[in-house]
Amino acid sequence: MTITRPDGFSLVELLIAMTVCAFLSAAMAAVVVPARAAFDTTPAALDLHQRGRTGVDVLATALRSAGADVASAAELGALAEAMPPVMVLSPSTEDDERFEALYVVSPVVRASEGVLDRHQSGAQGPLRLATGPGCPAVDDVCGFTPGAVAAIVDGTGRFDVFTVASTSISRRELVPASALTAAYPAGSVVVEVEANDFHLLDQSDGSRSLVRETAGGAVQPIVDHVAAMGIEAWGGRPLMRYGGSDFEDGPWLEGGPHGNYDADFGALRRIDLWIRVEASSAPLRNPAGGAVLRWIPDRTFHASVALRNVP
Repeated sequence: MTITRPDGFSLVELLIAMTVCAFLSAAMAAVVVPARAAFDTTPAALDLHQRGRTGVDVLATALRSAGADVASAAELGALAEAMPPVMVLSPSTEDDERFEALYVVSPVVRASEGVLDRHQSGAQGPLRLATGPGCPAVDDVCGFTPGAVAAIVDGTGRFDVFTVASTSISRRELVPASALTAAYPAGSVVVEVEANDFHLLDQSDGSRSLVRETAGGAVQPIVDHVAAMGIEAWGGRPLMRYGGSDFEDGPWLEGGPHGNYDADFGALRRIDLWIRVEASSAPLRNPAGGAVLRWIPDRTFHASVALRNVP
């Protein structure tokens, strides 16, 4: 005789099914938090990487173009010999051989340029430029216009960076907006440049930003949330690493944007630098995030740049 079984599940089968469902539910719940953390952190991590690369690329590009030569400087030699195109500033309090700011001077693309054809009458006097191959044939004084930033060098190591206050086409003269360190002799070279300080600036929210401060005083943000920056200066032959004390012992040369400067700045051949970037969002910064899965560690980006325009 065949015994038929009622439809449905036995108690044992039901318990097994419930156990399997419970395990599956627990497994699904377990991946929710990591998935949410990944959803939050992945875009922030990509943003951090992009900001780090941008900061390093801006600094490296400025260093590569520093001191590019110009035709008017032919009588004095390379422009980078007449003035130091790069200066390292703000020695670290933690490491004498680490700096936290850069000063970079580079001629602009198709720079206006000229040569003084007579001695400057005084430190505040106008600069008269000679006509010739180094002076572009344009409807102004060798291409210079009011508001332009220029560097002037005399071949002895003395240089000044100034803003052009006004020009006189009929007299071929430029008038500096402020007094130079001293009157410059005939034969000195004037070149339109970009002269920028790169350093970290404290923000109101407690973070710091990498900024570019122009010769005119404008502060231009480059990258936000930079936790730290380090700069190493290498120079001389053979190549050696310079510390803060090396730029404080002379011999001293006149001029420069920060007053008289140490001659060792002219010996720089390579700059190594790094910036450490943190997440933009405070809850994602270790240990502020509170949960390990939501922490995004700081990342450090490096560059080593040979000053290719320095002979």
